[in-house]
Amino acid sequence: MNADHFVKTVQRTIALYGMFAPGDRVLVAVSGGADSVALLRVLNILSPDLGLYIEAAHLNHGLRAVEAGRDAEFVRLMAAQLGVICHSGKGDVKALGQREGLSTEEAGRQARYAFLERLARRQAFDKIALGHHMDDNAELVLMYLLRGSGPLGLSGIPPVRQKIFVRPLIQVTRADIGVFLDALGSDFMSDGTNMDGRFVRNRIRHRLLPLLKASFNVRVVQALNRTLRILADEEDWSRQRTAELLEELTIAANADQVTLAAAPLQQLHVAARRRVVRMALCQVKGTLRGVAFSHIQQVLEHIEKGAPGAGLHLPGGLSVERRSHGVMFRYRPNIKGRPDRVVSGVPDFCYQLAGFGRLRIEETGAVVRFSPMALDEVPAGYEAGQLVAFFDIDSVRFPLTVRNLRAGDRFVPLGMHGSKKVARFFSDCKIPRRLRRGVPLVISADRIVWVAGHRIDQRARLHRKSRGVVRAELLLA
Repeated sequence: MNADHFVKTVQRTIALYGMFAPGDRVLVAVSGGADSVALLRVLNILSPDLGLYIEAAHLNHGLRAVEAGRDAEFVRLMAAQLGVICHSGKGDVKALGQREGLSTEEAGRQARYAFLERLARRQAFDKIALGHHMDDNAELVLMYLLRGSGPLGLSGIPPVRQKIFVRPLIQVTRADIGVFLDALGSDFMSDGTNMDGRFVRNRIRHRLLPLLKASFNVRVVQALNRTLRILADEEDWSRQRTAELLEELTIAANADQVTLAAAPLQQLHVAARRRVVRMALCQVKGTLRGVAFSHIQQVLEHIEKGAPGAGLHLPGGLSVERRSHGVMFRYRPNIKGRPDRVVSGVPDFCYQLAGFGRLRIEETGAVVRFSPMALDEVPAGYEAGQLVAFFDIDSVRFPLTVRNLRAGDRFVPLGMHGSKKVARFFSDCKIPRRLRRGVPLVISADRIVWVAGHRIDQRARLHRKSRGVVRAELLLA
């Protein structure tokens, strides 16, 4: 692949996945390595035609004193040569890992994403561009395969995540990147830790993949990426179907527990049962961190053989109790009362929905769905806006914004005449703090019309003069 072909391939990838829109402000993550340097340079080439405004961002992880300073200076100078503004930051990844009990790799990943998201919010960037490519995808899937991961882990790195993170290089290889940089005569920095054999990812990169290429398939990276695309599509379909099954089986639910009908659950195919159980556990806690395949198998056995009233305790405060006609999944914080960091740390999210249809919130896995409805189809005694809500059609104007809580948010809860802060509403309803940032707020014309899963706004309710209905539904992950 020559340099021109490289640029055209990246341009096709951007178009295929709808990564950018004309006028987008794009923050490019640049470490100084070959991948990120190629990303900044190719976007700098394409930005005039695509109508993009780009800036660079570099984070010093605080791990390599001399090399880190060298990398930061290299990125600053390169950006200046290209006429691109460069933002720099510094983090203490080692301290973060010790504080949160994370590996150095995971702590570095969290620090990078937190830095990029803060900067994007502060400077009003529309997209954050990352330099992942086909080899990264292949290495990741091999790592997950060796761990025994399921389809979700094997579906690879998404080209677009949360509608803000984009990966324009996801259809080029590391070798393609090298050819492109050579053609430009561009330098880049090398990170010595990428050769450290103590990391599984590095052993896969430098030992396993070369062996597979030499002895089995010289295009193994492309073959693995083709498999990943198939698995990603099938995983998306399976997740949607699982959400529908979970909704059908739910007989009771509140903030931190859900009860499913036992008999219909047991009649499902074992693969569907496994997925529904995973989604139910994730719904009550907000994360499956610490829950392994063996735990899911224990739950399935407990559902099948457990006596009514018998309980099964899982890691992280999760429990499953067999009832006479149901199975209750419950989350209680551990004995120290410490909230789960992953749940309480749901990042800011903000989506727009142009018209009727469904929208998936990547940060929580929840789905909101909107559809038109005739007045005579509204059920008698409909609820005030829990998992299903009904709005006066004239009170809901598209595009709708779906986001989580911001300071100062207010609405008029159904049945009231004065406004109330959403944060106070959460407190009055005793919604656990760890769950509040995961609650979607639906906004029409700068007004909150639905605190999804809890209450609609009084001003959006159905009334005698309503000409039509908007039906809204929240499907929890």
